[in-house]
Amino acid sequence: MKFLLFIFFFLIYFSNSYSKTNCTGFCKGEKYILNALPDIEKDVENIGNTKYKTWTYNRGLAVENSNCMPFFTSLVFERNNKKNFAKDIAQVPWKFRNDINICLPCTDFWAKNGFEGFCLLTYYRLDVIYKGAVKNNFPPKDYRDQMWWWYRGNNTIIGRDYDLPADFSNHQKDILAEFITFTIDPKNELRITKFIDKEFGELYAYQYASFKTPLKQQVSSASDLEMIEDEEAIELINTFIKKLMTSTSEFYAEDGIRKILNFGKFYGTIPTDDEIKRFSEYFPELSKFHIQRRE
Repeated sequence: MKFLLFIFFFLIYFSNSYSKTNCTGFCKGEKYILNALPDIEKDVENIGNTKYKTWTYNRGLAVENSNCMPFFTSLVFERNNKKNFAKDIAQVPWKFRNDINICLPCTDFWAKNGFEGFCLLTYYRLDVIYKGAVKNNFPPKDYRDQMWWWYRGNNTIIGRDYDLPADFSNHQKDILAEFITFTIDPKNELRITKFIDKEFGELYAYQYASFKTPLKQQVSSASDLEMIEDEEAIELINTFIKKLMTSTSEFYAEDGIRKILNFGKFYGTIPTDDEIKRFSEYFPELSKFHIQRRE
């Protein structure tokens, strides 16, 4: 919940004059506001009755004069030092999240919660969990047993061998699992999970979930888990994982802040018509909502 609130407060902070314009947030010549230098904040992960102190390392791209944030990333580390975050973020992270978002007219639900104009909806999301997340009983074992169905303890192989930029290659040896989420509509999503088992090797599974509200805090129903065995589908999934992993470093420029807005590489992270078509062959529900509108 705190993560979602952060996103919207961030948007509101940069978006105070939408009502005075006719722009949807994706107009020609649109001005973007970049959180160029990472925002590192103290945060707390609440699981049941347990609170875990964290550092959350955020970056984002907002649209000027609109409640739109097309791009947002977050990296979560365990917080041991009250003030010196540098020591903590040098350790293995707990989680990484990369969102590619669209903006839609705010529904009655959002209006009741104080939002108007255009509201953010995560279109594609990559979540990565690292081995640091199973340190010091995070999350609690009973939670893992119920929610982390993919985690097999010592039988889970840690690490990947992707061809990634230097800033990600340092952590890929610590990856436990990856998750791709596709929004089907504001209350429904498809989630694909990848993990590696010592006995069975690389495993891929998918599940559909429905939520009570667009906040997606409470699942109202979910399909049974289904395994993915088609080699072409698996290749497509791995390509998309690497694309979303590398988009952060590619987008945030080769020459630091002087050339920070590398839009070509940013738009290059969004799935193409062909990729959407191929994903829809395996998951037909995506074809109705995932329409590529850029040239």
